[in-house]
Amino acid sequence: EVMKFSVGSGFPERMRITSTGNVGIGTTSPGNKLHVSGGEIQVVNGSSGKLLLQNSTNYVYGDQNGVGIFNANDNLRLYTVGSERMRITSAGNVGIGTTAPTTKLYVYNGEATIASATDGVKLSYSNGNSSGIIDTAFSDNNLEFRTNGTAKMWIANGGNVGIGTTGPSQPLEVHSTIKIGESGV
Repeated sequence: EVMKFSVGSGFPERMRITSTGNVGIGTTSPGNKLHVSGGEIQVVNGSSGKLLLQNSTNYVYGDQNGVGIFNANDNLRLYTVGSERMRITSAGNVGIGTTAPTTKLYVYNGEATIASATDGVKLSYSNGNSSGIIDTAFSDNNLEFRTNGTAKMWIANGGNVGIGTTGPSQPLEVHSTIKIGESGV
């Protein structure tokens, strides 16, 4: 047995409660306690509304302070196409491509790019060479190393290296006194 709710011209069915207690809106065969098909759910309660989806160990909530996802393992996991792609652990570590990040940001088996439309840097690893790589994200970019907001070393896109200059014209150009061994040059 079912209870049907019909309103509007011709009295089309709008909601149904099945004998098992499932409620369907937009469907005549609800598969869960609440099954909404073909529409959206809106919860409004002024500035203090809350939406809470919960089982015995996990829950998703949204309120005026933001959205949270919690589970018994204290990890936030993001999936696409059935596979975990990113995880934030209870320690605050973020892992991309790994389920056990050991640092604040851990990218496994890939590279990270920090860039705008024209400038940027890539951090990656050299597969099989046991080395890390710092690279420019675009072929015409220079690579600079700064401390206190000032460029201290510059690698021009043509390969020249400058220390104390951002315009090296030689393979190595140093604009300061250098020390080799015990004495300065």
